[in-house]
Amino acid sequence: MPPLLFAFSPGGDEAVPWIRAHGAAHAEQLKSEALQRAQKLQAGLPSLQRLPLTRADLDSLGADDAEDDAPMDDMLGRAERHVVLQGAWLGGTLTLRLHDTLLVAALHPADDADDATRSKLPHLLHSLSAHSGWPLQGRADAPAPAPANAAQAAWQQHLRLRQRLRRDARRERRWQAAGPPAALLLTAAAWAAAAMLVHEAIDTGTTAARADRQRTVEFTAQQLAGAVPGWHFAPRYRLTGAVDGGGVAVPLDVPRDVYLRAAPGARYTVVPTSDPRRPVVLDRDAESPLLQGEGWGVSRSAVLALLPLVLWGLAVVRPIARARTPQTWARLSRRAVFVLGGSAAAAAWWRLMG
Repeated sequence: MPPLLFAFSPGGDEAVPWIRAHGAAHAEQLKSEALQRAQKLQAGLPSLQRLPLTRADLDSLGADDAEDDAPMDDMLGRAERHVVLQGAWLGGTLTLRLHDTLLVAALHPADDADDATRSKLPHLLHSLSAHSGWPLQGRADAPAPAPANAAQAAWQQHLRLRQRLRRDARRERRWQAAGPPAALLLTAAAWAAAAMLVHEAIDTGTTAARADRQRTVEFTAQQLAGAVPGWHFAPRYRLTGAVDGGGVAVPLDVPRDVYLRAAPGARYTVVPTSDPRRPVVLDRDAESPLLQGEGWGVSRSAVLALLPLVLWGLAVVRPIARARTPQTWARLSRRAVFVLGGSAAAAAWWRLMG
């Protein structure tokens, strides 16, 4: 949870945090003033203890300088003048960072002390302003805010942010809890898609294997029977008609582009088969299958069955194998929504346009 931040500066407006020291005497004066100000703050808030500077503190010594480059001796002087104080306040943690002309207060309030924090926050801001000798920092075009007003505004913003973070945390926990079921759902969907592709490849390959590619006959359409029942990755439509002018109506399964141009009386060159379900097929459906045996075959479309398995390995297996953490499960849940939703939309579009 981000802390409540307050800034204090001599003029009450935005100021350069550091003063460029001109000579050893000036540097010593700035150091003395910083130490005295730190002692006054510790006297007003006895829980404050001075902390050693961190790497981030040292990196900030050259930030927001009035000039582009500070000499090394002045940087070292800033390190001596930069004071970091930290202590407890109403069960929370108060951290003060004291610069030459800027005091930054960061308050992490206790979660179970909202009423006390809200009521005593103006007093804390008033105490920091009194012991540092600097008013609260406001906008450049406005006077320094009163501690009570600044405390109320900061507390309201803190509550809104905390509520949003809690909502985000609850949502993240729900995503994490949905991770294992999402992995199972993606697994089932991938293997089901692969099985359907293989089944369709065997179905079309078997028909092609049973086709007599040495013969062709003429099919005359008599009726447009609509879509072939069942699920197919490539939707098929059925025509019924006569072969070589015979009187027995036979079915002919065709793709959508052929069906849209079909009409009673249309003629097609087809190949006869020994498959009772499809007595005749178009030339394109009679091509040699990838694998062929006695009365069965597997079409080249079986290779497509590898695609959902590869995607399943990349989207499910690899993340879980790398790190089985709550974040992994949350990402997996979001991925499942995206993949399954996109797949459903793509399948609907494919059937519509197929």
